[in-house]
Amino acid sequence: MRAVVIGLMLALLVSAVGITNANAQVGDKAAVMQKIAAAIKIADPDVNNDAVKGATVAIANALDGKEGFVWNENAQVIADTEKGSINTLVCISNSGFPVPGVGFNVWCATFTNDPDVNDVHIKYKTPSGNEVTVLNIPSTPGITTPFAFAFPITMTEAGIWKVKVFYTNNGQLELDLQASWMVLPESAIGAVAIIGAGIASVAVYGLRKKQSL
Repeated sequence: MRAVVIGLMLALLVSAVGITNANAQVGDKAAVMQKIAAAIKIADPDVNNDAVKGATVAIANALDGKEGFVWNENAQVIADTEKGSINTLVCISNSGFPVPGVGFNVWCATFTNDPDVNDVHIKYKTPSGNEVTVLNIPSTPGITTPFAFAFPITMTEAGIWKVKVFYTNNGQLELDLQASWMVLPESAIGAVAIIGAGIASVAVYGLRKKQSL
């Protein structure tokens, strides 16, 4: 299992999974859905394209209407997909990965169409080791598939954050999914800003010097 940040491979994969837009102006939601589909496909290249589209639509529907969630075409997406089926965990950051600091939200969503699954357990772990339960549905009352669920995680400290989803059948593990990402400390953000400012100053100085010649 692996988490994948969508980058240059996106353009090659969106046409393969069939989620495209003929217009040059692609809406924020459509753009993020393309990234979700591509992330799922990269995590498991053998997965059926129609199944990818179905999972992407279900995840989008789970995110729609969630308070605080905003579709942003600049978002980055990571995903983990269980091999041979559409059981996936997708996490979305409108501020990119690594997350540039505390206070930002990362939105995660999971989807399964496994008929053998009847309960789900979702947890995340903070860099300091605190484990937080997001969702815990036992076999009674249980869940029905296809199943999709979306939730936010607010970054409260720097370091590695981890999310895990466990799908079980009457308490017996069927599959698990996980994703992780880095949240940068404030010192790192300051260093990046200083380096960026230095590069900008050099660029401006070089431009002025060239214009004066």
